[in-house]
Amino acid sequence: MKKQYQRYDEEFKRGLIAQIDGGSLTKAQAARENGVAPTLIDRWRRQIHDGSMRHRPARFYPSIRNGPGRVR
Repeated sequence: MKKQYQRYDEEFKRGLIAQIDGGSLTKAQAARENGVAPTLIDRWRRQIHDGSMRHRPARFYPSIRNGPGRVR
């Protein structure tokens, strides 16, 4: 069975990083309370601060489906 990954929206990521940068949460607390890896928080922080965070559209597009639930 294929593993499904949790997806987080940009607003959630920016809010979490703002709390960490503001000192109201540590990276370890944020990771523990939200069930994410500390290294993922590092990646989000780097992307936010260097401007490389991009909006990701929905995972599946109806026009590229190849049968039930399959993407080409």
